[in-house]
Amino acid sequence: MEFHRPGRSADIDGWPKPARIVIFVGDGECMMRKTYGGMIAFLVLIAVAEGAKEWTTTSVEEMELAWAVEDGELLLRVSAPTAGWVAVGFEPSRAMADANILIGFVDGSDVTVEDHFGNGMFSHREDLSLGGTADVTVIAGTESDGRTELEFSIPLDSGDEFDRVLEEGRLTKVILAWGSNDNVGRKHRMRHSTEITL
Repeated sequence: MEFHRPGRSADIDGWPKPARIVIFVGDGECMMRKTYGGMIAFLVLIAVAEGAKEWTTTSVEEMELAWAVEDGELLLRVSAPTAGWVAVGFEPSRAMADANILIGFVDGSDVTVEDHFGNGMFSHREDLSLGGTADVTVIAGTESDGRTELEFSIPLDSGDEFDRVLEEGRLTKVILAWGSNDNVGRKHRMRHSTEITL
């Protein structure tokens, strides 16, 4: 059985983290109850999103960024009008230099988000290639009608020298960008910057 649940609905505004799914399977097609071998089985599907937080959202041109802080983690949802890569970076010193950059894309059913560091004003490299660590957890991703959306989380303080320490309640400089294809090494088509309070 395969099904899809919207990332946002009237019930819960997105999955705050991988949800706990409880599934009971019954014998036969009756979804309420079925007696089999003296046992009563039920078919129940319960999706529990633990500790859902209120998301804050901002838009810059046609890009959207939403965030929430939970248990030392920054939950992020970023989208752009592209079928290519999408990126968000935190606390650059100048242009993209020194920024903690999260960049990713959707390829069919595969969702990729990489942890990069702005190693120059106009360049970035994956933390792993610099001797750092990959401090990002992918939650979900979609590509539909020419728009890509990624949902993931990062630690506020990963301890990695190639990540920036982020603080809840602090004004934080953010850079946003997107590319025309899934090659994260290709130059962006659009780049924006803004400030948000985490």
